[in-house]
Amino acid sequence: MILNEEEILDLKDYLATNLRPKPRTDYGCYDSLQPMRFCVARSENLMTDSAFKKLKKKVEAEKEKRTWREVFLDYVSKDERNYSDIYNAANVSRQVFSKIRTDENYKPNRDTAIAFCIALHLNIDQTKDLLRLSNHMLAKTERDLIITFLIEKHYDSLTVDEVNDVIYKFNPKLPLINA
Repeated sequence: MILNEEEILDLKDYLATNLRPKPRTDYGCYDSLQPMRFCVARSENLMTDSAFKKLKKKVEAEKEKRTWREVFLDYVSKDERNYSDIYNAANVSRQVFSKIRTDENYKPNRDTAIAFCIALHLNIDQTKDLLRLSNHMLAKTERDLIITFLIEKHYDSLTVDEVNDVIYKFNPKLPLINA
């Protein structure tokens, strides 16, 4: 097991702190704390030419950004292991890995993306960036907080099986990473 007694206590504290419900702040125009200018802007629903140009530039910049597949394959090429070692470490089939390499529009499911982040030993920032590119994220759920904690502490030596062991030991009802 990758966690010692002290780290288990740290994980319990981390979960207790991050699983607390946060007060809502998204009540919209009817909330007396909401500045009036946002209410007026919503009701008018107008966009100036300069705002439209800024939005258009932002959309074009988004199109030029790299895809999940490109960034993922860059990480794979920088890794010194064979392809088979990487997809086996992620518990992903050779067929799925081949599809990623050949299909330019491939978007992985959430668990597959997380498994590859763990298999490639990406740190938490790299993991969040790669997940964002696949339109996924690590949420504030118990399962995702455990994954986040483990990546933050042990990303350089972590395996998918170890993550699943910790998830199962903390709460057997939580779904495991099933890529």
